[in-house]
Amino acid sequence: MSVRISIVEPSFKRSQMAVDALKEWVNHADRPEEIEWIVSLDSIDPTVPDYQTKFSQLAEVLKVERFEISVGDSINCNQAMNRGARLTNPAAELLIGVSDDQGCFSHWDTELFKVLEGVDNFKEPKLIWANDGYWEFGYIMTTYFANRALYNRMGFMICEEYPSMFGDNDLMETGRALGAVVLAPHLTFLHRHYSKGYHPNDETYARRNNPTEFNKGQEIFLRRKSRNFDL
Repeated sequence: MSVRISIVEPSFKRSQMAVDALKEWVNHADRPEEIEWIVSLDSIDPTVPDYQTKFSQLAEVLKVERFEISVGDSINCNQAMNRGARLTNPAAELLIGVSDDQGCFSHWDTELFKVLEGVDNFKEPKLIWANDGYWEFGYIMTTYFANRALYNRMGFMICEEYPSMFGDNDLMETGRALGAVVLAPHLTFLHRHYSKGYHPNDETYARRNNPTEFNKGQEIFLRRKSRNFDL
């Protein structure tokens, strides 16, 4: 069976949440055998052995075509995601960036390909804007759903100029500038963010969501916007 979907899950000090995410996505997919799943970790994360132990005991790992834990010199989520993306099978049509707190629904893989029906996923760049159930749809794009053509066009999943916040804003605006955005408000991938009470606030959230990262990200975003996101 060939890989059609590449999923990259960057994670930090959340081994159980990472395991739970894989279980949910794999068990709700119609064709898990067409999925490769790459967990991308920072070498500075002291809990890397916990990930390795927990995933080795997970039956769902055996259902996917390929599973890998990648540990590298990344120092933030965006770097980890892009490193994982570089390890994906270039024959996969769809790339997805899954956060530890990102949910899905039954038949999600079938529904995503319905949105891309008639598209040559290796020649026509497309970025799927799905509903995250967190922000009002149309406000911001918080999850990466892109075909291989868009990834190849951009060269990354999330711009690494951003250490944290505003990388998703950049993705949204870049997709718009390329005329690649496909609206899919009927597809809800629930973002179980701590601010909505789904999870306790933890070190990983604090690492990404704070005033310093907001101000830094906003400055980078405005600078990249002024040069049309280097398109």
